[in-house]
Amino acid sequence: MNSTDGRALLSQALSRSIDEMPGEAVCKVLTSVLNYVEGRSSEEPVWGALPWQFFREGLEIVPLSPTGQIDDVAALLRYRAGASVPYHVHLGIEHVLVLNGSQEDEHGRYSCGASTTNPAGTAHSVTSSEGCVVGIVWERPIEFP
Repeated sequence: MNSTDGRALLSQALSRSIDEMPGEAVCKVLTSVLNYVEGRSSEEPVWGALPWQFFREGLEIVPLSPTGQIDDVAALLRYRAGASVPYHVHLGIEHVLVLNGSQEDEHGRYSCGASTTNPAGTAHSVTSSEGCVVGIVWERPIEFP
């Protein structure tokens, strides 16, 4: 077996393992990986060390693309405790993974490790009473009616 095959097998095993883990365990794994990449020994999340930019009141963003532009299609969003995004419509598919804390919308509460998909044409508002960090990928921007 070559190293490419080994990496593929490891990736498949980790994917299966993560799918079977409770959300809090997934968050601990993600935090450990981020700390390892950043050369940290602490188990605390490395969110504070990222280059956060103002996004809207109570929210900050780190674009995850080579251009570093906010209009790109992947980012980390950090909600301060009590922050919200008003009612909006999704013009394309949006995928969200909660990496820390929790957030809520009209459909439920999403804790650390939870993922949700908002199809094009759906609408909701989002709040985070305790604050959270989410990974987000979207096809197109949202629109405020």
